[in-house]
Amino acid sequence: MSCACLPFTVHRSQLTVYRSPLTIHRSPLTVYRSPFTAYRSPFTAYRSPFTVHRSPFTAHNSLLTVQKRGKGMFAKRVRDLEVYKAAFDVQQQIFRVTKSFPKEETYSLTDQVRRSSRSVGANICEAWGKRRYPAHFVSKLSDSDGESEETIHWIETAFECEYITDEIRNELVFQCEHICGMLNKMMDSPDSWCKHWVKS
Repeated sequence: MSCACLPFTVHRSQLTVYRSPLTIHRSPLTVYRSPFTAYRSPFTAYRSPFTVHRSPFTAHNSLLTVQKRGKGMFAKRVRDLEVYKAAFDVQQQIFRVTKSFPKEETYSLTDQVRRSSRSVGANICEAWGKRRYPAHFVSKLSDSDGESEETIHWIETAFECEYITDEIRNELVFQCEHICGMLNKMMDSPDSWCKHWVKS
């Protein structure tokens, strides 16, 4: 009876030994997954600087919103104003475009459109310097608005004379009208800009 059971017991032992390599074989799979996790880690680190990059942009928008509403923080100089930046950009675009105008227009159309476009930003600067007095502030902004409308007239004239393309005309007119809109909003609420006057 003992002799009959002995081989059977030995056979089960061999089965147990056979299952052991399977366990050893699964172990490298776990090791293989580990580097995959390590690979994802630098990707997460790569996203981090992008988040930091967005942060100042959000802060910049927040500052502009506060300035426009006249609450808490204010522009410290005229170059911080969005309307001034837009006016300066338009005057430079017009300067570059008018370089190709005919020489006979040098002292007429070329000179006129350059003068009026530059007066927009110049009057904004004067308004900023006089913001301590709301009436003077609005008066200079009104002058700036008038200069912007005059610039639109000269742009339309240049288009009719075939000095500029329809695309350039539309783009410049759109920007000038946008400036006029911002100026009118400032004139509608001068207290937001003059109430808390701070010397630059």
